[in-house]
Amino acid sequence: MSEQATLGAGARDTTKAWLWRALMLSLAVNLLVVGIFVGANWGLRDGPGSFAESLEGERRQLFNDLIAAKREQSRQLRREIAAKQIVVLQAMEADPFNRDRFVAAVEDVVAFRDQARRQLSEQFIGMVDQMTLDERRAYVRWFEDRRDRKKPKI
Repeated sequence: MSEQATLGAGARDTTKAWLWRALMLSLAVNLLVVGIFVGANWGLRDGPGSFAESLEGERRQLFNDLIAAKREQSRQLRREIAAKQIVVLQAMEADPFNRDRFVAAVEDVVAFRDQARRQLSEQFIGMVDQMTLDERRAYVRWFEDRRDRKKPKI
């Protein structure tokens, strides 16, 4: 009888371990999905394009044209990041789990995001190069106002 009790306890332990792993994997995937969503939408709204709308006439058109010319490049960067994030997810659900493959995939996403941010920064620098002193000052005021609106109210 004690042998059957031991076998039953072993089966419960195996089930517990399996359930624990499944819950941890589910939590990891959920956190990754939330991270992907937040990362994809972080800073995409209310950007330089909305500032350009505050300008007048040909200056507005100039900046809208500059932004539009880089928009497709920005979209392509986001598509490439999304594709690399899929590789991370695939590495997460692989059986057997290959930690080295998973870490390499995560590092690839991080490195590519860094490269993409540099490219977007260069685009922004190019836009600022085209601004007059008054437009740069107006941008600073616009940015500070936008930042103040986003601060949490305590």
